Formats: sequence, structure tokens, C-alpha cells
Amino acid sequence: MQILEVVLYGKNGKKRTLAFKPGAVNVITGASSTGKSQIVRIVDYCFGSDNCNIARGPLRDKVEWYGLLLRTNQGKAFVGRRNPSGGARSTNETYFSGTGLRIASPETIESGNTNIGAAMLQLRDILGIEEYKFVPPEGQTRPPLEPTIRHALAFCLQQQTEVADDRELFHSQGNFWVAQAYKDLFPYFLGAIDAGRLGKEQEAKAIRSKVRRLRKEAKELQGIAGEGLGTGLRLFEEARQYGVVADNERPSNLEDLRERLDEIAGTWSPEDVPAARGNRIVALREQADALTEELGNLDNRRLAVMSYIGAFDGRAGALHRQHLRLESVNLFDSLEGTPCAICGDKLDEDGSVVRLMRSALNELGETLERAVAAKPQLADYLDKLDAERAELSNQRKETERTIKDLVRSDREARRMHDLSVQRSRVVGRISLWVETVSDLDDSARLLTELREAEAALEKVDEDLSADDEQARLESVLRRVSNEITRIAAALKLEHVIGADDQVNPVTLDIRNLTLIVDKPEGPVTFHEIGSGKNWLGFGIATHLALHRHFEAQERPVPNFLILDQPTQVFYPDERDKEPARSVDDLDDDDREEVRRLFEVIFEAVSRSNGRMQVIITDHADLPEERFQNAVVARWRGGDALVPNDW
Repeated sequence: MQILEVVLYGKNGKKRTLAFKPGAVNVITGASSTGKSQIVRIVDYCFGSDNCNIARGPLRDKVEWYGLLLRTNQGKAFVGRRNPSGGARSTNETYFSGTGLRIASPETIESGNTNIGAAMLQLRDILGIEEYKFVPPEGQTRPPLEPTIRHALAFCLQQQTEVADDRELFHSQGNFWVAQAYKDLFPYFLGAIDAGRLGKEQEAKAIRSKVRRLRKEAKELQGIAGEGLGTGLRLFEEARQYGVVADNERPSNLEDLRERLDEIAGTWSPEDVPAARGNRIVALREQADALTEELGNLDNRRLAVMSYIGAFDGRAGALHRQHLRLESVNLFDSLEGTPCAICGDKLDEDGSVVRLMRSALNELGETLERAVAAKPQLADYLDKLDAERAELSNQRKETERTIKDLVRSDREARRMHDLSVQRSRVVGRISLWVETVSDLDDSARLLTELREAEAALEKVDEDLSADDEQARLESVLRRVSNEITRIAAALKLEHVIGADDQVNPVTLDIRNLTLIVDKPEGPVTFHEIGSGKNWLGFGIATHLALHRHFEAQERPVPNFLILDQPTQVFYPDERDKEPARSVDDLDDDDREEVRRLFEVIFEAVSRSNGRMQVIITDHADLPEERFQNAVVARWRGGDALVPNDW
């Protein structure tokens, strides 16, 4: 799969086509801010990126659709994806057309005909990614993973920030989960894993599960059946203890025991247990408390009446004594008209002492009569209180008796409930034992099935063992590492060429997605090697070597490699120079390294016999004929990816 066209569809209805040559090096050279670095982002977006990382500016403001015309083994295919609008990070609206020899990029795209997920599935099938699933080792929690075209794209794109990075060899490796996916799927894309092996692994997994189940069943049968008659007798004794069977029953052999226990398991049913009446008891306790409180109130009222009667009797006695003293005033009845020896007034005149004393005596007599008349009423009220108290006291006693009876009944209900639960448990265990003892009749069948499953598992494990995946992976990595070493030596990268021109081998470490240079004094990892020139060289060597392997083994990886700004490490001054950034601006060593870099790239593409495509976007415009023949676009003096008239 290679790129024939990158196509832009403007919001003005115009179409912009940037054509590439398959099986060749394609160079886009130009000034800054012309859209060169956005080529790799457009490709990434059209190949299903979750986010549209195309830079804001003309490409986002003036373009409605981005598209790719692809060459595949099945013909051509076109995939277009709408520019997200309204601040959205991406869109699923996709236009897909393919495959066929006459497929071309459409002149206009009015609307999508599919979504990006479906389009990527079709490209996956066209590319030939097999139905393979990576299953993480036991104990790891991440889910199984199937390879997609997004995973394959890791070997095809190198953005400006990645092409000379000391820690990221592959596209988007900085994302932890993306990097983990690369590690998991690297053996598949290298071809070290036979996709057909998946079927054998699934078969082994199913047989292994069956063996575990059969072993568990056999163990359970042995554990539950136990000693046969002994286990059954223990269950029978428990049934006797809880009253499920009569005390005088005692089976003499296993068959009788099984029949009796089978009968118990089939016929026993729990007895009806009277329900506990806890709520009724609570209500009665509340009623007794209310009666007690009411009795207390009556006692208080009775005490108040008694206190009043005591005070009343004392007052009445005092009145009676006073009345007796005043009765002596009657002695003065015969003296009426006689002058008083003290004041001289006649004793029968109004206001005389005798008349006043006689008036007070009359009032006191009336009061005494009323008091004597009220005492029987107080006694009647006191009798009424006593009668009411006796009634309440009887009610409280009756309530307390009822509570005691209910408590006894509740205890019995709970005891019977607990007994019923115990009986149910015993009968349940009896039922299980009966079924198990019956299953023991088929134990020979179970053991035969277990032996057959174990034999099948041993056979499939032998087949998988013979298919030594690790050995194949190590062999592939050795070949790829040898090619990386060859290219790195051709680039004369630091640490690779040792003393006496000895070449130190470079190893691709897929577990850590890095490179290791094995020097006599010890290994040097990729991020420990200094200078951007070395990072650039090792990265390009890695990708060229991998693509050589992919094409030789016909692995399902797109056959293009996009390198964005590879010469940036040689030009520390980021100011653009017109008409082009030239190698003449560099010192002799850097000039030679740039020429050597492009020679290696051209050589790799030439050796692929048309099966590899490299697209380079750069400021540099080298004068060499091979470089000039590879230029497909030169954006300077106002030219750019998005035309000025848009």
C-alpha cells in the first residue's frame, strides 16, 4: 500500500491534488509555513487518528475534506475524511471508494458514505492484516488486543518532532498505551507469530479449561462421597439428632442407607413454623407502659385529695372551737337596753359589741355547716379514684401476663424455626450425597473423559512447543538488527564504528522500543547516545531496515515512509534562506552527512524494486541530480499546499 495522491477539497468547491510516485523517493521542498509538515498529519488523520492534529490556519479554514488515493495489491482505493468543524477534535464522516484499477479521487465530495471505523476495517482487510488476537500473559489486566491499520502506521510516519527524537523511535510512542500496543503486536507485524497459531492456542485454552473442570468434578466427587458408608452414616446420625428420622432406625449397609437417605431427600419438607410475634409483644409492652403511667397519675391525684381532706379537717376543727367560744355571746341577751359600763352605749343599739359578736357567730355557724356538708363529697371522689386505680391495676397485670405468654411462645417459635433450618441443611447435604453417590456409578466414565482430555492437551501443547515462537522472533530480530547495523555503519553513526573500524552491532529491543549498541566496554542505549544527528540516523536506519523486512516477508504494513524535516538537525539556524536551504550553507562534515543520509534513503528504495515509497518534506533542496529528480513539489515564492487563490 502506497500513496498516489494527497487531495484537498476546498470550501470554495475547488480541488487540490498533490501526486506522488509509487516505489520511489518523493521530495517536497519549500519555505516555512507552506504546509510541508502537515502532509504527515493529513495522512495520519485520513488513516483514522482520533484527533485532527492538522495545524490551524489555511488548511483548517479553507479545506472541507482531506483525502488519500492509495495503491494496493487489489487496485486503487480512496479514503476522504471531513475537516471537523465547530471546534470539534475530529469527525467520523468519511468517504470511501475502492478497490479497483480505475478508482480515482473524486472531483468533489458532497457528503460521506461511511464512518472512519468502517473505512479503516476495509483498509485493514485490503492490507491483509489477519484475524489475530494478542492475549496478555496471566496476571496482567489489560484486555486482548487485535492489530489494526493504526498499529501498522507506527512504522510509516515520522513527524518533525519524532524524526530525530532520542526516546521515540515510532510514531506516537510517547503515549503509554500506544507504546504498550506496539510492544504487544511487534512480533505479529514482524511475522514471528503464525496467525494460524491463534487457533491452536484457543484450542489449547478450551481443552485446558475442560481438564480443570473434570479434575474439579473428580475431586468434588471424592471429597463429598468420602468414605461412602461412613459419610452416609454421619449424615444419618445428624438427621436423627435433629428429628428427621426416628431414633430406632439404623441401616445396615450402603444400599439400605442410600435408599433411606434418598427417600428422606425426596419426601421431607419443612414443617409449618408459627411465626414469631415480636411486633405484638412490642405493642403490649407499650400498652403496659401507658397503664403504668396512668396509674402513676391516679396516685398523684389521690395523694392530692388526701392532702386536701387533711387540711380540710384541720380548718373545720378550728371553726368549731371558735364557734364554741363565741356562743358565750348569748349571755348578753338579757342585758339588752342596759348601758355599757365602758362606752356608755346601750347594748341593743346598732354597732354595739354584742350585736357584732352575735353576727360573727351566725356567719361562723353557717360556714361550719357548709364544711360538714362538703366532706361526704370528697369521700365519694376518693372512692371513685380508688375504683379507677384498681381497674387500671388489673388491666396492667393482665397485659403483663399476656406479654409473658407471648415471650414463651416466641421463644418456642424461634426454637422451632432454628430446628427447621438445621433440618433443611441436613436434608440438603443428604440430597447432595445421594446425587454424588449415584454419580460415582459413572466415575469410570468421568476418569476416562479426564484421561482423554489430558492426552489431547499434551498433544496440542507439543504442537505449540514445536512451533517455537520465541526462537522465530529472535531470528527475525537478529536479521533486522543486522540490517540496522549495516545502515548505521553506512551512515557512520557514533558508537557503531569502533576502534580499527570495527563495527559494533546494533540490536532492536522491542520490549522497550529502543536500540542498543553493543560496544566492547558495555551496551549503550539509544537515549544515551548524544546529538540529534545520531538520533536521526539511528531512527532512519531502524525504519528502513524494518521496511526492508516487511517487504521481503510480505507483512501487512503500508509500504510508505514519511519523513518530516530530516535535515533540521544540520541547520541550527531556523531562518529560511531563499531560494532554498542549501548544503553549501553547511560545513564540510555536515554537508557530507546530509549527502550520505539521502544516499542511504535512495539506495534502500532502489533495492526494494518498487515495493517501497519514501516521502520527504524538508527545507533543504540539494543540487544532486537524483534529489532534483525526486522533487514533486517546490513551495517557495508564494506557492504552498493550499493555493493562494483559495
